[in-house]
Amino acid sequence: ARAVESTALTMNEQGVGMTLNAMCKLEAAAGAMSPAGWDAVARAVELTAPTMNAQGAANTLNALRNLDAAASAMSPAGWDAVARAVERTAPTMNAQDAANTLNALRNLDAAASAMSPAGWDAVARAVE
Repeated sequence: ARAVESTALTMNEQGVGMTLNAMCKLEAAAGAMSPAGWDAVARAVELTAPTMNAQGAANTLNALRNLDAAASAMSPAGWDAVARAVERTAPTMNAQDAANTLNALRNLDAAASAMSPAGWDAVARAVE
């Protein structure tokens, strides 16, 4: 947990998504994270969202769905950044990315609320 806390703000988008997904599976590490650590990870999500690819956006949202502490640390600006990443990358989503994105949005009210009508349309087209 200390390593994640100290490096979160230097991670790239792939590192952020992979770290969040690893924390989903490592309950002891997730439990050892401090509120400041979750804040740093949430800030890292916000900062890297503009460069996320479709898989990264889907995986990051899916991890946030599974990590209440991380999702709770997200700011409105962070959710907006992730929503814009989803809208931007939806045309390149494969079926798994689209399914993971929709499942996460179903469970994350703040993320779903940040989605624009164009974002919802883009995800809908991805599942067609």
